[in-house]
Amino acid sequence: MSDALLDYFFKVSLSVAASLANTGYLHNALAIVKAKDGAQTNTITFVENATQASQFTNDEAVQHFMNASTQGIYLLAVEMLEDAEPLINNWTDGFTILIGDDFTELDISTLQLGGFKGVVAANFVSQAEAKTFAAKVNHCAYNGDIRNMFYAFGKLLSDNTWNDQQAITLPVSDGVTTSALAESKFNDRVSFGLDSEQYGTRLAFLVAGGQAIRAPYVIEEIKINLQSEWLRYASVNKPNYTIVDAKLVQQDLQTRVMDQYINDGQIDYGTVTVDLAKDEFEASSQIDMQRPRAWWRIKATIQAE
Repeated sequence: MSDALLDYFFKVSLSVAASLANTGYLHNALAIVKAKDGAQTNTITFVENATQASQFTNDEAVQHFMNASTQGIYLLAVEMLEDAEPLINNWTDGFTILIGDDFTELDISTLQLGGFKGVVAANFVSQAEAKTFAAKVNHCAYNGDIRNMFYAFGKLLSDNTWNDQQAITLPVSDGVTTSALAESKFNDRVSFGLDSEQYGTRLAFLVAGGQAIRAPYVIEEIKINLQSEWLRYASVNKPNYTIVDAKLVQQDLQTRVMDQYINDGQIDYGTVTVDLAKDEFEASSQIDMQRPRAWWRIKATIQAE
C-alpha cells in the first residue's frame, strides 16, 4: 500500500527488466529416420523413450541417443530423406539434426536444409564422402558406427556446459585400431572413435565444419545472450542514441556476456563493439576459439638417467 506523503515528496518510477532469452532449445535434437511399416510419417514428434521411438522406426541409433541423454528427442520418420526437406526448413525447436543410417550417402549429401542453420550430423562409410560433408559449415561427418554418433550427441546435448566430449566411452567399436588411421581421419576433420584393448572405444574426435563440436553451440548461445542482455539493459536504462551511451552498452555487453564465456574457458578471446550508425546502435563482435585438438596425440619424451 502506497503512502500519499511519501509519494508526494519522493516519486519513484520502477523499470522492470525484460526477462533473459531461453537458450534451452540449443540442447534439443531432431532425428530423421527411416519409417517402419505402418508408422506415421512426415510428422515431427517428440519422444521421451525408446518405446515411443519404436512406434515410428526400427533404427537402433535412437536408442543409443536415449542411453546417453537425460532428455528425449524429436523424431521425423520418412520413407525417403527428401520428404524431410519441407519440415526441417522452418524447424526451430532445436539446433541439431541427426540423420539415420538407412539413407544413401548421396541422399544425405544432397539434402536441402532450407532455413535451418544449426548442426547437421550424419554417418558415412566412405571417409572421402565424410571429408566432403564435414567441410560444410556446421556439418558433422561421423566415419564409424552411427550408434556411436547418436550416443556422442546425446552426451553433448544433455551436458549443462558445452564440452567437446573427447575420450568419453562409446558403446561399440568404430574399427579404428591404428594411430595411422586415426591421423588420417583427424586430418580430414571427420569424427570417429578410437579402439583400445585396455580402455575400450573412446571418442577421439567430434567436430562440425572443421571446428570443435561445441563451437557452433557456443557461438549461437553468445549471440542470443548478447541480444537478450541488450534488451534487458535497454528496458532498464533507456539509453539515448549518443556515443557515451553506446560505450556504456558496449561495456555492459562485454562484462555481462562476453567476459563470462572467456572466464569459463568456452572461448579464448571475445570483444563487443557498439557504435552509432544512422541514429541507431550498431554492434559487432569478434570471437576466437581454439582449433580442435586430438587428445590421443600427446607426444611424450621419457629420459632415463
